[in-house]
Order: sequence, then C-alpha cells, then structure tokens
Amino acid sequence: MSWDLYHSLYGKTPSSALKDQLSAEEWVFYKPKVERCRRLEGKQKEIKKEIDAFKVRDQIQQDIEQEELWDELLNDEDLKDDPVILARKARMRKAKLLETPKL
Repeated sequence: MSWDLYHSLYGKTPSSALKDQLSAEEWVFYKPKVERCRRLEGKQKEIKKEIDAFKVRDQIQQDIEQEELWDELLNDEDLKDDPVILARKARMRKAKLLETPKL
C-alpha cells in the first residue's frame, strides 16, 4: 500500500485520489512509509551501484576460491588420471599456446 500511495502521489501522473480514500489516521500511519519510499526511490541508482559492486567483489572472491581449489585438484596425485582433470589441463595448455606475447 505504501508503494501504491507513493506511485500515485509522485508517479508520472500524480494524483491524490488514493490518498483521499484514506482516513486521517490511516494517512498518519502511511505518510512516513510513503516518504521512505520516496527516499529509497531517490537512492535507487546508488543502491544499484552498491549491489553491482558487491556482485563483482563476490565473483572475484569465488574465482579466487575456485582457482585455489583447482590448484589443489590439478596437483593431487590421486586425481592425475581423472578425465575432468585431464580435460582441464588440456584446456590450460591450449590457452597458454594461444596467448599472444605482451609487448
């Protein structure tokens, strides 16, 4: 209801019709919530940037952890003949051959 009120009051076509249907007591209850919606809407870009930054940091952390796990698996003597390990090593060799020399 708070967001509906917010959109009706501050949306593309502002109207107080929904607000006018509330009693004075109901509006007293919803008014701070509607203002909170307004503040959140105003910070939407900032919140999205923070979420995106978190996702990037989280992905980097996962990549680091996964790389550490792969290092352990690739060097595990018991897994040296495992098809998954052999395929990973082959992809790594191929990638290394395809690397262009840095100038």
